[in-house]
Amino acid sequence: MGIGVSNRFRDLEKPDFRRPDDVLMATIASFQDIAHPGRQQMRQFAELFGPLFDQVSGETRRTAVAALSRCRRVPDEIARIVSNQPIEVSAPFIVNSPAIGETILAQIVERGDTAQIRAIARRKALSGSIVAALAATGDGATLRSLKLRRLLPAEFDDAARNDAHRQRNEEMLRGQLRSLVDRKGAATPRRREHPVLPAATVGQINRLVAFAQQRQPLYFVTALADTLSSSFQLAEHIMLDISGRRLAETLLAIGLDVTLCASTLERFFPHLARRTDGIPASRTLLETLRPEEAASRVSAWLGADGLNRIGIRREPAIEDGTAKADRQELRSAREAGWQRPAAHRRLRRAGS
Repeated sequence: MGIGVSNRFRDLEKPDFRRPDDVLMATIASFQDIAHPGRQQMRQFAELFGPLFDQVSGETRRTAVAALSRCRRVPDEIARIVSNQPIEVSAPFIVNSPAIGETILAQIVERGDTAQIRAIARRKALSGSIVAALAATGDGATLRSLKLRRLLPAEFDDAARNDAHRQRNEEMLRGQLRSLVDRKGAATPRRREHPVLPAATVGQINRLVAFAQQRQPLYFVTALADTLSSSFQLAEHIMLDISGRRLAETLLAIGLDVTLCASTLERFFPHLARRTDGIPASRTLLETLRPEEAASRVSAWLGADGLNRIGIRREPAIEDGTAKADRQELRSAREAGWQRPAAHRRLRRAGS
């Protein structure tokens, strides 16, 4: 089927085939026939789509974009073309397309088109970083949508909105400065993949953020243990550092952005919410840390963690939103003389 579709792409390129509206829709139909498009087919589709899309009527554009929103994969250049269209054209794609990556969603938010931002807030699945970016826009309708879907705490108020907006502007400025440095040829350190350090999934990040927003330290610790594939003891050890530094290093290492790291730290360590010259202590702490060094440190903790050894299987500590005890972990903890109730009291005090 892939060869036949490629031949159809070649036929569609003939100038005497049909008017652009028909050619565009035939091109999309041919692309939809491919279950798993390869690199060459993606490139051919992108080469045909761009010029044709510029020539067709507004009605055909809307129809074409609605059809594209059902494709599981779409070349990034096409996703950018479509997302740059007015909301009356781009809405179905922004709301429904599984092919839009997080980078493109972030770019849409950065442009500041209110209608498109509200469309993103209606997507079925949103990562923690995109939720934070949406909240930082301060748009009332967007915030209501996120609250109704329980992606934001109900108490997210005007003060939090303004603070998030300020933090977002700071992040944009830092990003622009980093881009300038990169263009001048400066070497920008990149986070290496560590053999023991797992990459957090979107679901794991959302769960950590949710338990932090609800100030549920015990559930947060068990979710953190799941994310790290570590023992409960290691996750608890990280949380019981009252300076917040160990948790800050861990959150950076697993890939949370600075805004989410700061809000999570402030939920469990109130002293980190205190401001000096308008800057919260959480941000000051995070500015002193380097993600690469944090990843190395957390990797070392995991390497020394007993439950991270080969051959020891660890069941998830959270199931359907409820903490689940690991019997093997409890036995090991008792043998080591660890008393969970006392530790739990300390965690409850940290979250109160």
